[in-house]
Amino acid sequence: MKKLILLFAITTLISSCSKSDSANPDPDGKSNTLFSESTGWKRVATINAIEQLLGAANWMTPYDLNIVNNKAQVIYSQNSNFNNERIFKASYPIGSNATDSNMALSNLYYIANGYAGVDYGDVFFKTNTYTVQTRTGLDNGGGVGYAILHNEAGLELSKQLLSNFSSLQYSAKKMYSNFDILLTGNGGLENGYYTSATNSWQRISIYSADQTYNIDGATFKIADGTLLAFRLYDKVNPKQAFLSISDITANGPYQARFTEEHPEYAPTQYIIHQYTANETIFASTVTIAGYAVENNSFTVVLREENNTTHNYTLSAYKWTKGAVTFQNLYSHLPISKLLGDSLGANNVCQPDGEIGVIVKEGINGNQMTYSLATCNASGEHKYGSVVNNTYPRAVTLLSCLRYINGSYYAVASPSLFSSDNGDGQHLDIVKLTL
Repeated sequence: MKKLILLFAITTLISSCSKSDSANPDPDGKSNTLFSESTGWKRVATINAIEQLLGAANWMTPYDLNIVNNKAQVIYSQNSNFNNERIFKASYPIGSNATDSNMALSNLYYIANGYAGVDYGDVFFKTNTYTVQTRTGLDNGGGVGYAILHNEAGLELSKQLLSNFSSLQYSAKKMYSNFDILLTGNGGLENGYYTSATNSWQRISIYSADQTYNIDGATFKIADGTLLAFRLYDKVNPKQAFLSISDITANGPYQARFTEEHPEYAPTQYIIHQYTANETIFASTVTIAGYAVENNSFTVVLREENNTTHNYTLSAYKWTKGAVTFQNLYSHLPISKLLGDSLGANNVCQPDGEIGVIVKEGINGNQMTYSLATCNASGEHKYGSVVNNTYPRAVTLLSCLRYINGSYYAVASPSLFSSDNGDGQHLDIVKLTL
């Protein structure tokens, strides 16, 4: 059996090598865009693959995108059906015909993950740099875990004991310009703050009694350096939901640390005795779809799903330090099920309450249509609709949505790249120009 497999691999390799260049529609990796620019997604940079296996279905997977000093920077992995994943970082001057700078990150720290291969955790650029870090979660069992930071050379920078707060291992992350990191997990009830200058962690946990009435929450830092928490929570007798802002670092129960509470904006409809005589539940489920911080202001977008119809609405509110109320940016705007279902960890949120996410339509993995869906005070919009099977040698994906300098950017990446020849495989960094 092993001989047959080896013979098949050699035959495939020879067949691939014998094909003429005329069979390759994209020999240099730059002549064909992965998505047609007529869709509104204009290519601004190209990242070429480094090494390819002939006779193998190769693909490239982006992890992070940023633009620094007019250079598009990407972290990505190259893989094949022989499962030899490698991670690279690359940079390309936007608007030039230069050759991309591409570097293998051969020493990244990872955790062996059994038959699934290896787990690099969260791989990301340090803010406004070309330097890569990783954040991995290590669970020692018994509810004891760690959040571990490593640099791109694989050296451990810091390890934070999480104890029973292991959800912080892969929770929401915000890195600031001074390289501090704020981790938020489990509805804002568990938080960790990494101070880069002292290479130290601060664990910030909420009193267990405060968890009973928590609906959702987020931790954030404003320009003056204050760490605050937004919480959507409810009370009983009568049952009512509130929006609130509080100082997260102060001691004592959460209710004793309110800065403000605003029942006039939160969902108030509820169902009494739906299942049991003593049960009272809200008629809809509300979660945080995204939030943004600008100077000393905090904007939050809430997604509300009707528990009976499963229809969605969005609401956005803005709080500014020193104000006595939340500003209602828009409320209860109906949105499509496609947008409602797509809102998750990869949303882009702006201070004016606009939220954006890549949505995909279709039931066949090779027949998906990708679009940018947004919602703001004027309602829901879709832009840049692209079909993922128009490139002749790959099924193309769209990911890593970013909002930079007033424009949306994303990475088009090839999946199931043609096994005929690995030459010409590349990533396209695209900008929405509509």
